[in-house]
Amino acid sequence: MGALLSNLVWIVVAMVILFVVLKLLKKSTKVIMSLLVNALIGAVVLWVLSLVLPSVFQVNVISALIVGFLGIPGLILVAIIGLLL
Repeated sequence: MGALLSNLVWIVVAMVILFVVLKLLKKSTKVIMSLLVNALIGAVVLWVLSLVLPSVFQVNVISALIVGFLGIPGLILVAIIGLLL
């Protein structure tokens, strides 16, 4: 009887750990997807603006992530950096 109870406790502990890990993965997947979508939107915005002002806006991963994360302030930051460099 003691071995059965011990096994049952370990099964419950394993199920709780699995549940917590799956919850964390679900949230982290949402965050990662959100960051990727924002970076893609930032790249598209930079690409359109680089057609208008090619000497100011350069499309690369870093600038796309900055614009994706920060939005309009990030776009202004990338423009200032592009003008300075």
